[in-house]
Amino acid sequence: MTHAANYESRPSRFRIDHPALLVRTDGVESPATITNISQNGFRLKVANPPTAGERVLLRGELGDIPIEIRWAVGSGAGGVFLQPKND
Repeated sequence: MTHAANYESRPSRFRIDHPALLVRTDGVESPATITNISQNGFRLKVANPPTAGERVLLRGELGDIPIEIRWAVGSGAGGVFLQPKND
């Protein structure tokens, strides 16, 4: 018996190879490459890996995007996009 009715599909993921910077709350920047992206999240290859639960900025062509790291293993990390603060 399958539980297909309870299955919630993930948004489509797209493979990319896009340079960015990971900016920690203390201002330290680490070079990163975005390797895939979806509507809600992303996967990175990063020189100085963050820790799960860390909230940082992903800096690129579109400016600074707030993110939360959900997992990190070796030089890889993944997370979700957060809503920007409205000042």
